[in-house]
Amino acid sequence: MSDNTAPLTCLLIEDDEDDYLLSEECLSDIPSREVEVKWAASYEEAASALSDPKIDVCLVDYRIGVRTGVDFIREMRAEGVRTPMILLTGLGTEEVDQEALDAGAADFLEKGEISPRLLERTIRYAMAQAEQLNALEARTSLLRATLEHTGTGIAAFNERRELETCNQRILNFLEIDVDDADADAVAVDAEGDGGAAIAAADNSKIGELILERIGESFEWAAADPVEIQTSDGRYIEVRHNVSPGSDRHVVVCFDVTERKRNEVELIQSRESALEASKAKSEFIANMSHELRTPLHAIIGFSNLLVTESSGPLNAPEYTEYVNDIHNSGKHLLAMINDILDLSRIEVRRYELRERAFDPRKVVQNAWSQVQEQATSKGVAFGMAAPDDLAPVFADSRAVGQIFVNLFSNAVKFTESGGRVDVSFEQSPERGAVISVQDTGIGMSPEYVQKCFDPFTQEQGDLSRAQDGTGLGLALVRKLAELHGGAVEATSELGVGTCVKLVLPPERVRWPDAGDAASSAA
Repeated sequence: MSDNTAPLTCLLIEDDEDDYLLSEECLSDIPSREVEVKWAASYEEAASALSDPKIDVCLVDYRIGVRTGVDFIREMRAEGVRTPMILLTGLGTEEVDQEALDAGAADFLEKGEISPRLLERTIRYAMAQAEQLNALEARTSLLRATLEHTGTGIAAFNERRELETCNQRILNFLEIDVDDADADAVAVDAEGDGGAAIAAADNSKIGELILERIGESFEWAAADPVEIQTSDGRYIEVRHNVSPGSDRHVVVCFDVTERKRNEVELIQSRESALEASKAKSEFIANMSHELRTPLHAIIGFSNLLVTESSGPLNAPEYTEYVNDIHNSGKHLLAMINDILDLSRIEVRRYELRERAFDPRKVVQNAWSQVQEQATSKGVAFGMAAPDDLAPVFADSRAVGQIFVNLFSNAVKFTESGGRVDVSFEQSPERGAVISVQDTGIGMSPEYVQKCFDPFTQEQGDLSRAQDGTGLGLALVRKLAELHGGAVEATSELGVGTCVKLVLPPERVRWPDAGDAASSAA
């Protein structure tokens, strides 16, 4: 609160010296207050003098040369001058009175009625009003800065749905460019750390753009929030409130992208858990079948041998029984070995025994393990490799297991008369790439994406007619990843499947320059 007895400095703008002296005498007669009077006799001199921050109040004559005091007040207010200004005139008309107030004058006095007491009271009221306006402006500036630094987008509309104010955040959320709106009436707060609180009461275009952005899914009277999605994929939640005791509407926007992402991740995690549970259940069911079938054969045929139910052991039928026992046992052992290998890899107990070797020999040896099955089905085999194929440094047993599993799958799902072909590629960019191409029944696009997942099997009639637990390809991927490599699969139903083992370049033992020269010699 200002001190009403403290000295004050008054700028008196008057182009007539006699009128100046009369006004100066009136100011000096103000009781209980010392007034320092500064005189400005021209429009330009007044504008310059008013830049002095020590000026407490300004008395402006209606006539300043060819200009008017109303013009002066209006111009100073437009330049941001907040000093209280009182218009003095001999024209006591309501038109001049209203014109002065519209221009920003604190009050209006007729020269013929001025007295020291009236002048003192008018100055005191004008200064108190200016102090209150400055405090209000400071609070407004703080509010604008707060609006700009909050993470919430805010826009206020009047009862006619005309925009009164908004912050930059809501424009960013709704992807509204102020420049595109031709926002001549947008006022920017330049005080708050670069803040840009927008007072757009006169800017109908921005208000229209805000309502246009939210209008497709936003009901003005609805209390429930709605969501909109921006062009860059963010999710914005829009809420609407009515100010208590008024018809003004407040629209607030929140960026809920992170919340939506978390919701999606929770849903995906739940679906993954359900898929894992389903795969586990299917695996248990498959394992029950896969284990019991060969065990029944082993037990049944063994019993026939023990009881000699078909005669002495030298009977020809026993040879067939022994073969069935042998094959069932091998199938069961291979399946159990796959499970154990996969388990060791999962718990990181699988140790690689690495050495440099010729990959052609490992591939040929792997094919020999499924050759009898391929021959019985009429499936041919081919292998093409460049003469200068370099050795690879890896665990030959693990690499052999990869190709046994790949060949076993290829033969299993290839009809009589089909082929399985192996090709080799080596380059400094990709390393070693060994491809296994078959002419089998192929896989659906959906299954190709998950064929390397454990316990996963294609659900078609042809594929389900074959034995298996869905562990073979899962083990292939795990063994490849142990070497820092990867497996890639492409397939087409009715055409065939191609699976590639990719070993990184550092696992290829490239010949050095000396070796190349020796070979050339």
